[in-house]
Order: sequence, then C-alpha cells, then structure tokens
Amino acid sequence: DHNWQALGFEATYSIVPPPPPCDPGWYAYPGCQVQVPDFLVTSYAWGSPSSIYLFSGGVLTPQVDVTGPIGVSVKMAGPEKVIYTTIDGNQIIMCDYPSFTGCSTLFTAETGGILTFLEYDETNELVIAVDQLTSQIFIIDPTGTIPTQTFTMSFYRLIGLAVDTENRKIYFSSQSPAQIWVMNYDGTGLTALTPDLGYFLMYGLVLNRNLGVLIFVNSYTGEFFMMNTDGTDMHPWSSMNAYAMSYMTLVEQTSGTWLLWSNEFGEIHAAPMLPDAEPYLVASGLQWAFEIAPLLFGSCGEDDLCSGHGQCTGDGCHCDP
Repeated sequence: DHNWQALGFEATYSIVPPPPPCDPGWYAYPGCQVQVPDFLVTSYAWGSPSSIYLFSGGVLTPQVDVTGPIGVSVKMAGPEKVIYTTIDGNQIIMCDYPSFTGCSTLFTAETGGILTFLEYDETNELVIAVDQLTSQIFIIDPTGTIPTQTFTMSFYRLIGLAVDTENRKIYFSSQSPAQIWVMNYDGTGLTALTPDLGYFLMYGLVLNRNLGVLIFVNSYTGEFFMMNTDGTDMHPWSSMNAYAMSYMTLVEQTSGTWLLWSNEFGEIHAAPMLPDAEPYLVASGLQWAFEIAPLLFGSCGEDDLCSGHGQCTGDGCHCDP
C-alpha cells in the first residue's frame, strides 16, 4: 500500500498480482474459479470405430468400445451406474460405473429405429428415452417393477429431449413439424409450445429449472433461443453460435450455470449461461460427438462439480481457485 500525501490528500492502493494460468480443464470465466465438470460423451460415425469417452483433467479417454453408442446418462446416487444406448440391437444398456462391468439390457426397441436421446430421472428412478426414427418416447423402470410405457407420436423424427423430474413433464422437439412439445409422464397433456418454426432443427434442447425457461439451438444456423416453459416469450438469447450441434446439456452449480454441447465435427464446447458469454472449446478430435453426461458426484457430494478439487463449507461446495 502507498500513501499519496505529497499530492495533498491521502489515498491508498494495492498492487494486485495477475491471476495464475488456468490448469487444464479449467475455464477462465471469471478468474479460473469454475471448472468444467468431468463428463462422459458418446462418439460414433457410421462404419467407424465408436466408444464412450471420459473427459477429465482436460483429456478424453475411451472407456468402452460399443457398437454405435448415441445416448448416455449417469445414475449418480449410489450405487453409481452408467446407462447408454447402442445401435447394435437398438438397446439400452446399464453397467456399474466407473468399471463398466455388471452390464445388463434394460430395454430393446423395435428394429428400424435408433434410440438417440436418454435421460435418467434421479428423483423418480426412471429412464426416459427417445427413438428418433420411430418417433417414440419410452419411460423405463430399471428395476422392472413398473411396465415400460411407450408413447408413439405422429410427428416426423423426435430430435430433442429435456425432462422436468419434479413436475414429471417431458419436453421434446420434432423435425417436421419443427416444433417443441411438452407432455406429462402418463402421456396426457400433449401440448405444442411453439408453432411450426419452419427452417429449424432443434437438436439442442435443455431446461433451466431455476429460471423456468427452455433453451434451444437451431442447428442449421447455430442460433440460441430462450422461452418460458409454457411457450411464451420466445426470443433470440445469445450471440454465441453452435452450428451443427448434436446435443446440449445444462449443468447447474453453486457458482453458476453452464451449457455443454457437442457437434457433428467431434467437438465439445462449454460456456456459462450468460447471453454475452464466449464459448470455450473443451475437446476435439472425436468422430461425431453425441450425448454428454456430466459426472456430478465427487468429494463434496452429488452437487460438487470440482472433480475432487474442492471443499464443502457451511454455504455450499466450492471449487479450488
């Protein structure tokens, strides 16, 4: 600190050193305080080798080779499980995580379809899956106690999925007509939230429960849009671009909310959920990158996204700077 008495008044200032460089996997927004969480991502290109990859510490590592993995989700409450879809037999597989052992087939869909989108509902302990080609939505009880529910839509190709586990609602988008829909878990209340948007391909669809809004991307143009969950106040949301998006997921943590998305060029991008945020290239070099499953368990419990590099205090979990 310095005293400027020579100038006729007293003032103090402090010399603040610049922040240290970010560790691999950390995103400098703001000041390296937030870490991109570890996640699983599926990668597949027709006729090429395919795998489920783990992103951790800035590195992508193949975990298991399967034929055509597309959808992936994670059961976080113990015992931890990984759930994924495979084009081979159009099945949903559940395995112990992180060993990928003890695998069993939860569900087999009809031939001619592709199980693409997958969500594990931790609250109700259910798996929600979408078959893109047959336009079917499935609600599956992993224990087998409740029979699988099947809902067949009259739209051409279902290409997006977001689940409100507390209110037991399923949001999804269709390719033709280009609309976003919502229905209850029992199939009732099917409602179109948007008109036919025409030249829209809405692969990216996520629900922000805290704000009560849906965020989606037109994969043709890369533009982000936001609207309320009842379909009102639809508007362009961000200056970011997510051209050729395959999938998008949303991660809520104590220090902010993140969007993670993949594209057909085999890249993974991340950005804070802020209209003026700059997207960050997290990883590249995959074949075609598909669904992303953030790993939310860690040293601070289920809500910790610090991947072991954090601590819990009375006001929540915090990542190390």
